[in-house]
Amino acid sequence: MKKYHIIVLSLTATIGLGLPLFNNCAGNNDVEAHNFASTSGNDEAAYAALLDEEGKVLVGGDMIFDKDELPELENGTGQESQGAHESAKWKPFVKWKNGEVQILLPKSSFTPTERELIFDACQTWASAANGRIKCDPVSQLRSGKAPRLEIRRPTQDICRATVGAARASEGGSYMELGPNCWKKGVIIHEFGHVFGLMHEHQRPDRDKYITVLYENIYSDKWQWFDTFYVVAGDILTVGKYDFDSIMHYESTAYSIDGKKAFTLKPPNQNRVIEHVAKRPWLSNGDKESIKKLY
Repeated sequence: MKKYHIIVLSLTATIGLGLPLFNNCAGNNDVEAHNFASTSGNDEAAYAALLDEEGKVLVGGDMIFDKDELPELENGTGQESQGAHESAKWKPFVKWKNGEVQILLPKSSFTPTERELIFDACQTWASAANGRIKCDPVSQLRSGKAPRLEIRRPTQDICRATVGAARASEGGSYMELGPNCWKKGVIIHEFGHVFGLMHEHQRPDRDKYITVLYENIYSDKWQWFDTFYVVAGDILTVGKYDFDSIMHYESTAYSIDGKKAFTLKPPNQNRVIEHVAKRPWLSNGDKESIKKLY
């Protein structure tokens, strides 16, 4: 089954967006959740609460952006109510030059098994891109080489990554993998963000294909179910809505009753979308998307 991702193609950059991987994990326990910045300019306190110590902003549960990449909300209020989500417009992110990613993996910080798992997850995308993505794990930075992706291991249960390559050639892109993130499917998902893909459930026409049950979602997580469109370039669609995508939320994401109640309901009432940890592979739609992107 083919799928659709939001991808912006321009002369200098390509855009995508980025799933709460565990109801208690990628929801970001160390940063308070609020709405994004609004076009009214009166929402500084709301989006500033999302910034971490490096001036980054958490979006969609596990996507990390710089503050100046913060979206404007279509209605300009910065406020949401049950069943009424925002639509945010985004600026382009930087595409990895020549598809090459220098993955910083200090030997003192990661076991051989962990290093292999990270490399295999990256290679899953590289193989799908027919070699147009190059995964280059290194123990220390090599000057003059590709921009780096730093792998971090926080003590909190958070799984998240920056979207696209850092704007500065010296670095700035990173992936954080907490104690519960070390599953191949989870890391493949985070590399999807690194290469510029968004969550399938946040495509702008998702309401035609899936119902968001806000009454079953923690109210401070409603914003993780916003839809997005883009400011620059053309929107490129690849196939149909893909319930099998590695970039799709599980059916019970952020459920208020411990993953029992559905928060995302497909048209087929009996269909259950599994957590990405249980499906460590790319769908046909994922493969088509990464080929189009690189």
